[in-house]
Amino acid sequence: MLIPILSILLGLTQPQSSSGDGQNIPSAQVPTLSAEIELDGELREAIWSQALALGDFTEVEPIEGKLADPKSEVFLWRSRTHLYIGLRFWEPDTANMVLQNMHRDAFLNEDDRVQIVFDTFRDGKNAYFFQLSAAGSRGDALIGGNGQNFNKRWDGFWESKTKVHADCWTAEIAIPFRTLACGDDGVWGANFERFRSANRQTTRWTGAKREYGMMTVQDIGVLTGFQDVDQGNGVTVTPYFKVKRLSEHGGSKDWDVGFGGEVDWWITPQLKMSLTARTDFAETEVDSRKVNLSQYSLFFPEKRDFFLEDANLFEFGPRGSTVLPFYSRRIGLVNGEEVDVEAGMRLRGRAGPWGLGLLTGGTPTTPPEERTLGPEAEWFVPPTRFKPHSGTAQCGNWT
Repeated sequence: MLIPILSILLGLTQPQSSSGDGQNIPSAQVPTLSAEIELDGELREAIWSQALALGDFTEVEPIEGKLADPKSEVFLWRSRTHLYIGLRFWEPDTANMVLQNMHRDAFLNEDDRVQIVFDTFRDGKNAYFFQLSAAGSRGDALIGGNGQNFNKRWDGFWESKTKVHADCWTAEIAIPFRTLACGDDGVWGANFERFRSANRQTTRWTGAKREYGMMTVQDIGVLTGFQDVDQGNGVTVTPYFKVKRLSEHGGSKDWDVGFGGEVDWWITPQLKMSLTARTDFAETEVDSRKVNLSQYSLFFPEKRDFFLEDANLFEFGPRGSTVLPFYSRRIGLVNGEEVDVEAGMRLRGRAGPWGLGLLTGGTPTTPPEERTLGPEAEWFVPPTRFKPHSGTAQCGNWT
């Protein structure tokens, strides 16, 4: 029996216009330039002299409010398709720099690094997070709820290069606009933070107070000049095809062929729809083994891309509460047995001032040898709930 259910998350949000504690929020305009650069981390191209240069950083740790020393420099410019970021962090003690981690999405506790936050709708709640170490380790995440939610399993498409010199380290970053969902007014919230391992110093462009973390996006700085960005043709297709050869004890052999994929469509620059058919989760990272000695079920983190993108939009309810209205890891299980997701649809983003999230799909309830996408499919959806806008979106790796 087919049970169709719809789930919509809507919220009216208003952009933040001033700091809640009376701070002066810095504002700057990013210029639109036209040039070809080699992404090598050197900052050698002459176009960097035409880029926006942000003001001085302020120390957060160990001495709050002190002007940063050594100096940090951030340069910004954009083309029609990309945002380019140039970084130069002066370092008189390069021998004591920590350059030990180059893994993707690593937790960098000691490495020299920079962290970047972009609130592309400037709603003071949600943002994109980027992290780059001097050794070249890249990390990214989605921030929701003004820092309460941190989805580090999100992976966006962007490029970077770093270089360590005798008296500084430099970096170049290129972020395609098709990786980011953004508002049409061209105004973003932004912040930059540097960690220097030689003396465990933390400095920021704005919001340099210990009471604020880097994930606190409510009162960060403002960047303008992002009107008329090119996010590609709006359609991304990700197909897959697999073949398995099966053999039985009797010696007979057979072939198992599978195919499917996902289509992403940017209906508007703020609203994205994804359709999936015969979804394959074979490349998903496996869970860590845990021993459960309690009477309660274990909750494992979601790692499947289809459910990860804009996961913050479907996470609601009091933090720390035992009430969990929606848990996506139960999707794909029927009576404790693993089943495939035959089809699904996800719609999320913004429509004017409204935040929108809809997720629905189908899994078969018949035994594996009898599974077909038909009347016996069971459809999964999160419950209906109103909440303030949360979540962002990314486009695929090629458009």
